[in-house]
Amino acid sequence: MLVVTEAIDAVNGHSCGAVSLFMGVTRRTESDDTSGRRPVQCLVYEAYHSMAIKQMQTIVEQNMAVYDSDRIHKCYVCYQLGRVNVGQASIVCMSID
Repeated sequence: MLVVTEAIDAVNGHSCGAVSLFMGVTRRTESDDTSGRRPVQCLVYEAYHSMAIKQMQTIVEQNMAVYDSDRIHKCYVCYQLGRVNVGQASIVCMSID
């Protein structure tokens, strides 16, 4: 299970005043164009770890280039593989400015 405090500890900087957080969380229902709302019990994620890490690094580098890398001091990304129950996070992204 992903824990937000781990992200905070990873990027904490006493010289920075802003923390941006994104969490992708499993919803209780999903929208379906044909039948409306359907219940969700969990999501199950699989990934090729080294490729996933490489892709996340690329995304972080691209965003730091677009959003002024002089201001973004640290960035943390963590993802969950396997079963992710309703209400649990599958990805946590945090940056400090």
